[in-house]
Amino acid sequence: QAQFPLSPGELAWGFLRLPAGAEASLQPLLVAAVKKEILQPYITLFNQLQLEPIFTIAGLARLLACPSNGVLCSIMDVGAARSELVTRDENGVAGLRVISWGAESQDGVPTRELFQGNGSGSMGKLFLSGVEVPLTRIATRIRSESGKDVEVLSGASGPGRTTATLALKSRETTGVNSDLLTIQAGQSRP
Repeated sequence: QAQFPLSPGELAWGFLRLPAGAEASLQPLLVAAVKKEILQPYITLFNQLQLEPIFTIAGLARLLACPSNGVLCSIMDVGAARSELVTRDENGVAGLRVISWGAESQDGVPTRELFQGNGSGSMGKLFLSGVEVPLTRIATRIRSESGKDVEVLSGASGPGRTTATLALKSRETTGVNSDLLTIQAGQSRP
């Protein structure tokens, strides 16, 4: 609680237990928090429908679209002005970054920024997602500038059809049981 600049009552938060190494004496956790006031309009709407909303981080939900056999992979969701890069290693979530670059950026694809600090070889295959952006052109550019294995995720276009929502729906229909960080107002869900 001391790590957050607001009181616990002002936050909606959650956590996910990450795999511990064989010699680890502490349990690693991924913790996320957001101001309740940001979620309040959605909470109010769902409560009026007699539903209890559970929120998650879209970037982490997108990881469900990666192959689930423990391989290293990354997903970059390309937006108009900025993009999100989520990386998974053999232990689970390894990083989540927002990159100040998007499909409308005048500069080329920031391959140095993408792979710097990730240990270029530790990033695994890069999957691209995004709505209404030229992903094939971006994938070709990343491949040519970095030599990385890049694949465009298909089927995520149109209203309500983001890679994150499709991955969550697939998780529900296939019964794949993978841990997902969830956030609830006032309480956490492991």
